[in-house]
Amino acid sequence: MQRIKYSMNTKYGFSILEVLLAIFALGILGVSLMKSISALKAQNYKIQHFLVTNASLFETQLFINRHLGSIKPESIIIAPNNISWEQYDKLFIDTDKSEYMDFSLNTTKANLTLQNDNLYFNNAILLHNVKSMQFVREEINSHDILSYRICSINMCIADSILIEKVRQKMPTIKTGI
Repeated sequence: MQRIKYSMNTKYGFSILEVLLAIFALGILGVSLMKSISALKAQNYKIQHFLVTNASLFETQLFINRHLGSIKPESIIIAPNNISWEQYDKLFIDTDKSEYMDFSLNTTKANLTLQNDNLYFNNAILLHNVKSMQFVREEINSHDILSYRICSINMCIADSILIEKVRQKMPTIKTGI
């Protein structure tokens, strides 16, 4: 009887030891899993921070390119930390006479200014933490090119825009022949 009782105590002892071993193993797995999850969260935060700060820089580049794409070449005025120009409102619009296109040469003034580490477009803030802005206009192989470089704290964007002259439609001369 004593032997059976001793064997039952040993059996329960091994069961408790197995449970403790399982809890210990789960604890080790849980700690390593929590470390992995916290590392992923930190990495996700860094990626999000990078995208937020740099996406606004690239969105600004797209915005500037869109506005400089319809620029009137004679109107460009480049000064330190400032560029102003006139841009065509509507270059390609449908006409009432079902012609392919009609050139409307109405323009709107635009201004891009760097002031107190902020970039302003027509006095509305466009981008924060801008450290430098440079615009250069040059002629290469008879092409008029406007290049720019805008730098924030840790990254720069640069692009070049081909400035095309808009040709007006020549008037037709009716002859009595």
